[in-house]
Amino acid sequence: MDLPAEDAPSAAPARRVDAVWLVISALVVGLAFALQVTPDGAGVTLAGWQLPELCLVKRSGGTCPGCGMTRSFVRGVRADPAAFRFHPAGPLLLLFVVAQLPYRGYRLLRPRRAPLGEPDWRTLVAAGLFSLLLLGAWATRLAGWTP
Repeated sequence: MDLPAEDAPSAAPARRVDAVWLVISALVVGLAFALQVTPDGAGVTLAGWQLPELCLVKRSGGTCPGCGMTRSFVRGVRADPAAFRFHPAGPLLLLFVVAQLPYRGYRLLRPRRAPLGEPDWRTLVAAGLFSLLLLGAWATRLAGWTP
């Protein structure tokens, strides 16, 4: 006798993964709305309090591939075109995170569950392209070009 997909043992981990993605995505978007970029664009504030710089690379005077991503998210949730100035990949990653909200909600509410599988080629290509975008933005900053 075959079990329905929602009763299959592999459906529970898939449901957990969807729930975790939904919660994390909602928290990231909510936090981005709560933060503000400082007037000089060098940092972020929460309820008027300047948050400390957490990036060890930036603290040491360097730049990393993700440098500016937080400020890009904060400006991006407000649909500010300056988000691209802080990091060109930030708005794309924000779009991905925001898209998780309806997608994961749908997956949690639908009656049939598909088991977790290996990432397909499209996921791997998208991750590779995003990684190249991060590294490309970093390389242009290291070369001295800034938007």
